[in-house]
Amino acid sequence: MEKSYKTSETTMFSFPNLEDKGTLGTKSQYNKTDAYNQNEENFNRLDKTEGSFQDTYKSVSRGDYSDTADNNSIVVAEKFSPDLVQHILGKLGFDENDVASWSEPIEVPFGVSSTLYIARFAIIHGLPFQHINLYPELQDIYIFGGNIPKFIQNKIQSVNPEKILGGKVRNTIPANIFTYKYKFRSNEQKLNVISQIRDKFGDGRRFLYRGINSHNINATLTYGFMDVIFRSSLRKEFGPGLYTTPNLDYAISYAGRNGTLLIFDLSNFDRNLTSKHLKDLEEWKATVKGHICLGDDDKPRPPFHEEDILEGLISSNHDIIRECHDPIPSEVEQVVGRTELAFKAFENRLFAIIYLF
Repeated sequence: MEKSYKTSETTMFSFPNLEDKGTLGTKSQYNKTDAYNQNEENFNRLDKTEGSFQDTYKSVSRGDYSDTADNNSIVVAEKFSPDLVQHILGKLGFDENDVASWSEPIEVPFGVSSTLYIARFAIIHGLPFQHINLYPELQDIYIFGGNIPKFIQNKIQSVNPEKILGGKVRNTIPANIFTYKYKFRSNEQKLNVISQIRDKFGDGRRFLYRGINSHNINATLTYGFMDVIFRSSLRKEFGPGLYTTPNLDYAISYAGRNGTLLIFDLSNFDRNLTSKHLKDLEEWKATVKGHICLGDDDKPRPPFHEEDILEGLISSNHDIIRECHDPIPSEVEQVVGRTELAFKAFENRLFAIIYLF
C-alpha cells in the first residue's frame, strides 16, 4: 500500500510501506509504455548486444543477474564470476599476483560502473592499487576509510550523534539517532539487517535507505549532505545529488561488507519540497543517458529538472549506455535529493545508522 504526499500543485511525492520491500516504481506502474512491461525481454536482448563492452569480456563468463535476499525479491545486482573479476582487475593494473589470488564473485548493483565498483570492492578488501589517482571516484576510499565507533553495540541504542563524531554536529542532524552494528552474511536475507528496527517500531514507517562504503560518516555529521555535490561518485544517473532508495536489498548491496546503512524516516515529509517522478520512458532515458554521457560533447545533454527531488528507476545496463546504447530500466527505484532544501530535509530525517561488518 502506498501513501502520497503533495509537494506542489503538479507533483506528488510517494513512499512505499516497509513491507513493500522496494516495490515503488516497479514495471507495473509504468504502463504508459510497452517497453517497461517487457523488462525481462530487454534483459535477454542485452546479452546479445554488440559493442566494445561485450567484446572486452566475450571470452570470460559474466555470471548472472542475482539477488541474495530471496527468490521473491526483485533483482538488484549482477553477479560477476571470479574469472571475470580477475580480468577486470588485471585490465585496471592491479598487481598480477593479487589478481591471481582473487577467488570470489562480486555482485555489482545496477546503476553503477561495474569496473569502478569491482575496483572499489577489491581496494576495500585489502588489494593495493597504485593507479588510484586516475580514478577520482575511488579516492574517497582512502580519504574517508573509518572504523566502527567502539561504543556501538550489537543491540540497538539511541545515541547523540555528537558521541559518534566526537564534537558538535550540524544543527540539522537530529539530537538522537538509533544505531547498532550488524555482522552481515552474504547468503542471508537482507531484511535481517533491520530486524531490530522492525521489532522496535513495526512496519508502519516509510523508510528510504542509503548505502555507503565506509564506516566514517564524520563529514555527513559535520557538514550535512552538501558535499555530495562536489564528491565524485559511482552513482550519477540523475546527476549530482544524494542518492537513496526504498529498496533495502539494493542499499545493502551498494554498501557492501564493511559499509554503513543510513536510514531516513519519511513518514512525515516536508510538503514544501517539489519532486518529479520520471514515469515517462523517453524522459527517463534522456535523463539517465544525458548524465552518464555528460563528458562527451557529441552526446545530447540531459533535460533540465528544477525539482528538489527526482524519483525514477535505476538502469540495468549502465556499462554500455556510454557507448550510445539506450538505458534499460531495472525494477529498482531511486530517490535523489538535488538541492540544499532537499539535503536539509534528509538531514532532519536521519533515523538510524547501521554499521555492517
